[in-house]
Order: sequence, then structure tokens, then C-alpha cells
Amino acid sequence: LGFPRQIAHGMWSLARCLSELEEDLPQVPWTVSVSFRKPVLLPSPVLFSTGREEEALVFDLRTRDAQKPHLEGRILTD
Repeated sequence: LGFPRQIAHGMWSLARCLSELEEDLPQVPWTVSVSFRKPVLLPSPVLFSTGREEEALVFDLRTRDAQKPHLEGRILTD
């Protein structure tokens, strides 16, 4: 696909982020939306962060220097 090295699939990256949030996920039905920005080349160190924004739990996965996002997501209760 033209990448210089193997990559972590975006859906795997999303699943890994959600597993880190497992204890913070609401007990009611919820919806996740995600924007995939930049592939994660393997091996690569990444930074995972979470926060709150209005009614949403937000998270992102970024390059080690925190300058470029690999993915950005939001979790909203239905």
C-alpha cells in the first residue's frame, strides 16, 4: 500500500483505545465516532490521552512528540 513499514490497522488501534477506556465507559448504550488521521507505523511509540468535552468522553492516539494525531474519537451516550 505504499507505506515504508508495516502498519497497525486503524480498527485495531480503535479497539485498543476502547480497551483502555473500559472502566470509564458508560453502563448505558453509547456511540463511538472516530477520525483516522495518520497510520501507526510499526514499531512506533504512541501517546494515548483522554478527557471530557461537554457531554462526551474524548480520546486520541498521537505520535510520541504529541504533535500529530493518529486517531481522534468521541464517546456519547445514546
